[in-house]
Amino acid sequence: MSEFKGRREDDRLLSGRGRYTADWNLPGQLYGFFLRSDHAHADIASLNLEEAKRSPDTVAVFTGEDVKDFKTAPPLVRFPGRSGAALKQPHRATLARERVRFVGQEIALVVATSAAAAQDAAEKIEVEYRDLPPLVDAEAALANGAPQLHADIPGNLSFDYEYGNEAAVNEAFARAAHVTRVVLDSTRVVGNPMEPKAALAAYDAGSGSFDLYSPTQGITLILGSLAAITGVPREKIRVHAHDIGGGFGIRSDAYAEYCALMHAARALGKPVKWVASRAETTMSDYHGRAAKLTGELALDRDGKFLALRIGWLVNAGAYLSHPGGVRAPSPGADEHLAHHRLSRCRAPERRLPRRARGRGSGARDRRRPHRAAPAQSDSEGSLPVQDADCDLDLRQRRSAWFDGSGLEGIALGEF
Repeated sequence: MSEFKGRREDDRLLSGRGRYTADWNLPGQLYGFFLRSDHAHADIASLNLEEAKRSPDTVAVFTGEDVKDFKTAPPLVRFPGRSGAALKQPHRATLARERVRFVGQEIALVVATSAAAAQDAAEKIEVEYRDLPPLVDAEAALANGAPQLHADIPGNLSFDYEYGNEAAVNEAFARAAHVTRVVLDSTRVVGNPMEPKAALAAYDAGSGSFDLYSPTQGITLILGSLAAITGVPREKIRVHAHDIGGGFGIRSDAYAEYCALMHAARALGKPVKWVASRAETTMSDYHGRAAKLTGELALDRDGKFLALRIGWLVNAGAYLSHPGGVRAPSPGADEHLAHHRLSRCRAPERRLPRRARGRGSGARDRRRPHRAAPAQSDSEGSLPVQDADCDLDLRQRRSAWFDGSGLEGIALGEF
C-alpha cells in the first residue's frame, strides 16, 4: 500500500487556486443585487422603481411581474398524511408579488455594470408596506384565530402525519405502572456554510440553454427544481459545481435567486453574477430543525418498556423547501424503535408549513423557508429517558433503554 501523501486538492486550495462560485467570471458579465423585505408579513402597497432605474450604471430592474409565470417545484413528499391527505404546499414566488411573508424575501433584482452600482440602485427603490400580523411560533400558528399565512392552507397546517397502532398504545398506557414524560425543543438553526450563497447565470440564445454556476451539493436535485420552476427543459440547463465551501443540507435546492438570475441573463443577453453577503446568506438560506418534541414512555413495575408516544411539532417557516416535510416521517420510526425492542409506539407528526407530530405536523410561521439538517437527523429527535421525570434507578434505566430485555415488538400510537 502506498504512503498517504495528503488529499489531492490540498495544495491547490491552500495556495489560493480554488474555484468557488465567486471566482468564476464570464466575458461581458453584469452584476445583480436583491432588494429584500424588512417586514415579516405585509402587503406591498406600492413599489417605486424610477430612482433605481435612473441610478448610474443600472441596466435593468426586475420584479415579481417579470417572473409571475414561474412555478413552484413539487415537494419530495408524496406519501399521504392523516386520512389520506397530501402535503399542502404554497406557491413560492421567485420575486414577491403583492405580499411578503418573511424578513429577507426577495422583492426585486437590480442588474448593473458593477456589484456596487447594483446595490446603490437597489437602495433607491421605494417600497410602501401595509403590515399584517406576524407569526414566529408554531404553536401560535396553529391556534384558533391565528392569522393565515396562505389562503390555500387552512389553519396554517401543511402536513399532519402519523404512524403506529393507537389502540395497542392506549391499552399499554392504561395498564402501565409508571409513565414518564419529556418535552424538548430542538432549536432553529442555519447551516451557515463558509462560502456564501452565490450564482452566475449565462444564457445562449442560439441553443436556448443556460449555464448556472452555484455552490450546490446536489446537481440532480437542483436541475429538476430549476426546470420545474422556470419551465426550461432540464436538458437545456447545465449546472457547474466545482469547489464548494460547505453544504450542510441547504445547498441542493433551486433558490429563488438562481431562478431570477436565469431570467435576467436571458432577458439581457449577458451573464449575470450575484454573490451574497454573510448577513444576506444567513437571512435567506433555508433554516432547519425548530421542532418541539414530546415523548411519553409507559413502563411496567420492573421498569420494562411497554409503549411509547412521540409527538413532533415542526416549524417550517413561510414556505416549504423542496424536501418539504420529508425529514421527520422518514426513514421510519420502526428502525430506531426496533433497536430497543419496544413493543408499542405511536408517533404523530405535524408540519406547519412544516410541523411534526409522531403523529407529526407541520405549521407555518412568518420566517424564512425551513428545511431539516439531514447530517444531524439521528440526534434531532432523541428523547433521553435519563432527563425525563423517571423515578427508576440508573441501573434499571440502562437495562430498559439499552438492553430492551423482555420487550416485545413495535407499534405506534398518537397522543
